[in-house]
Amino acid sequence: MPRVPETAELDRGPLDASGALIPQRPLWQRAVVFVLKLVVSLALLAFLALQFKNSWEQVRAEEIEVTIQWPLMAFSILGQAAGYYALGLGWYRGFVALGGGRVPWYTAVYFFAWTNLVRYVPGPVGKALLPVARSAAFKPRGVPASVTIASMALECICTVLLGLVIFAVTIPFQAMADPRLKTYSWACLIALPLLAALHPAVFQWLVRQMGRVLREDVGECQISFRDQVSVLGWWVIAWVFMAGSFYPYVAAVAGTPPSQAPLIAASYAFAWVLSMILLIMPAGLGIREGVLLLLLAGPVGPLAGILSVASRLWTLASEGVGLLAAFLLYIGLRGRDEADEGDSTA
Repeated sequence: MPRVPETAELDRGPLDASGALIPQRPLWQRAVVFVLKLVVSLALLAFLALQFKNSWEQVRAEEIEVTIQWPLMAFSILGQAAGYYALGLGWYRGFVALGGGRVPWYTAVYFFAWTNLVRYVPGPVGKALLPVARSAAFKPRGVPASVTIASMALECICTVLLGLVIFAVTIPFQAMADPRLKTYSWACLIALPLLAALHPAVFQWLVRQMGRVLREDVGECQISFRDQVSVLGWWVIAWVFMAGSFYPYVAAVAGTPPSQAPLIAASYAFAWVLSMILLIMPAGLGIREGVLLLLLAGPVGPLAGILSVASRLWTLASEGVGLLAAFLLYIGLRGRDEADEGDSTA
């Protein structure tokens, strides 16, 4: 069982698994970091607003007709929502392998979906709130926080790894479309340490580090390499939907030909991963859009600014559809299971 710190210990600061106090930065250093993050965040948002304004003015000056193909847009939203649901199923596969199998799959996926929304809470609170919220959601069902934290560590590794792999395998397509994009290929080297992180020993070390930050003794949460590969398989399916559905979104507005689909899908995967790694803004707000603005400039021209900024609304709509689907399945299947239990009892 995870060790529960005393109230006095919590007042002193976060503790590691042995109960030792984790050193904290002085107050002035934390204040400087906060101010720097605030300045960077405001500058990033100002840059996006300016680029959006410039893109819109260029579209009007060149008299580019912007029409939305709503059936294609709806298809892209459903595809993205399916990708989010596949992420939930992949996370559940790791959750079960780590010892959380007592929770039905539809319940776990629904909890996965709604707890993901806390990513939009700004500041350092938002970064810490996701694992805390998910651990709290599963604790009443008898799942130790150590299992939830370990499953989230595996989730982060798989998401970043496969997003970068998608970007890596499409580099030839990107170079043919725009040779300037070769300068971004170095980022795929991040995939090498992530491959090493899938080794059980390295994975266990990463889990312990997360436990120290969250003041939880994660113990010896073990997962076999076979189970990790199974989780990766679900993440491949999820990324096929997530990256693949971004092209219909772009094509619904810009009418981009299918030959640009690999570049557009890879651009989204790369932007998504960078927004996850660079934890400056909540849910990567502004970072993902800024990267998309640069990468889409070649395929869609002046519409890049509009599409990159509007992609956040597209993402929110997709997350809403995915959450609604998870909620409806949760309500329906839970009611069916409760009815079956009542019949068996009678």
